[in-house]
Amino acid sequence: MKITDKSMCEELGDNDRMEKYVMDYGKTYICSVDTKAGCSDREIKYIDKVKTSPPDWFLTEFVRLEDLGKQSMKPDLQQWVNARRRIVGQLVPSTDSSTDEL
Repeated sequence: MKITDKSMCEELGDNDRMEKYVMDYGKTYICSVDTKAGCSDREIKYIDKVKTSPPDWFLTEFVRLEDLGKQSMKPDLQQWVNARRRIVGQLVPSTDSSTDEL
């Protein structure tokens, strides 16, 4: 996906950074862990590998990937770190307060 609006490009930088911002802010992802729609073969393999991990692993891995993503690396590796972070983010057990008893 190429964005041609120069003001957005100037504000957010390259297309990858802009796409990451839009997906993170909107909590939307191309790859769905539930249906595996929009996922690459590599992402599907990763989902299948990690989906049975213990619940506490997901939060630990998410934080690790967040920290890793802040480091300087080749663009293709950065994209894979971001993809894994988005996948793990979808798998992090949520705490739904509506089901808590008082």
